[in-house]
Amino acid sequence: MSYEKDQGDSFFMQFKIKEALKCYLQARNRFFVDGKYESKIKTELQIAKCLVILGKKEEAIEIFNELIEETQERLMVNDYYNVVIDFAYSYLLFGEYLESIKMLKHLEEEVIESSSAEIYFKYWQTRAQILIEEHRLDEAKVIIKKLMEKSSDNTNFKPFYYELKVVEAQIYAEEGRILEAYNNINEALKYFQAQPFERAAFEKKIILSQFVEEPEETLKLIDEYLARYGTEDFLPTELEVFRIRLAIRTGKIDITKAIEKLERALLIAQSSGNKNTEADAKLLLASLYQMVNESFKSFQLYSSAREYYKKQKLEYKEAQAVFFYLPALLQRHSAAILGIGMLFAQNPNVLDNIISSTKIDKEIEWIIKVFQKYKDPVKEKMSLFFLLSYRIPFLGQGPELQESVKQIREIYKWMENHGEMYYSEMIGQFLELLDRVK
Repeated sequence: MSYEKDQGDSFFMQFKIKEALKCYLQARNRFFVDGKYESKIKTELQIAKCLVILGKKEEAIEIFNELIEETQERLMVNDYYNVVIDFAYSYLLFGEYLESIKMLKHLEEEVIESSSAEIYFKYWQTRAQILIEEHRLDEAKVIIKKLMEKSSDNTNFKPFYYELKVVEAQIYAEEGRILEAYNNINEALKYFQAQPFERAAFEKKIILSQFVEEPEETLKLIDEYLARYGTEDFLPTELEVFRIRLAIRTGKIDITKAIEKLERALLIAQSSGNKNTEADAKLLLASLYQMVNESFKSFQLYSSAREYYKKQKLEYKEAQAVFFYLPALLQRHSAAILGIGMLFAQNPNVLDNIISSTKIDKEIEWIIKVFQKYKDPVKEKMSLFFLLSYRIPFLGQGPELQESVKQIREIYKWMENHGEMYYSEMIGQFLELLDRVK
């Protein structure tokens, strides 16, 4: 090894990525001059990982492709596996899930089974992470359980075990088991303390804290995270979008300022190639532009975010995007019925075209099926409420209306019984309005 490589590793472990990159570049040059090609390749892999974290996507991809070719030519089997898995994980970080899957298909599962522990765990953990993004939680659980069993009894595998605790927490969170997820995160943080993986656990803790802490406490955690790890890479952009969402929810930022900050975050996400954060920012911006009556811009942003999920074959996330934007679609539809389209778009003809091309009832029927498929009863029932409330104005005063109101009351009761207070209040307000109209 070389002094520069050791220094690079030390900086990398401390998340001083720019300093690490500088050292790795110097080490690569030294290894090349000395003809130490295996050391050069290992160092170039670290360079690629630094570039990913710094949001230099195209440069990282170029190095990864060169490394794949070189490790194959030199028959460096383990190095080849490491390159492919790290490349796949990098695509995962950038929100390019189909590319991540495509990279992993280069590897044979039978060979992975006999590889080193590091390669084995990295491969299967990446596979599980993709399944979580696709919301295929039962399949992800099978992989995580298998990995945890393999790592729990071996002292050398303890770091893998606690990394898996964090991944398992993601599954719990997706299932709504927030306290279990939070316990997992705290257990992992306690184990890792100042070790590198603490950062990933800390990030998950911030996301989960919104469910078990006051918003102010979550904002404090974000500030602590940024102070501890700095802001030189693209990952804090995700937290900035999250921070803005929290600030809006708590009324700590006005809409104009929130739009300004989100537009900046969106530009950063786009420049770094972080497509997942880009879509999150677009969805939040879409709702804000709807609030300030810039309906056409709002719809464009929503459509762009949805198209991304569709292209990546993330059916559940696409359904979530539609669900998130449904109130805006329903508002726009009501505006058209009442003949006040001018309030909601710069061009009423454009607005009419949007409404006519968006079959709201069909959209809602589709997301109900998706939420049934992915076992999300809260969004499934709330989507049914949106569908029923949308159809009520067209039913008149007959038995169909009575049946629809009965179903809405049942959904209201279910939400109350399951502690979904935000949704139960929304439905309760609608029922009160119906009673007043009667």
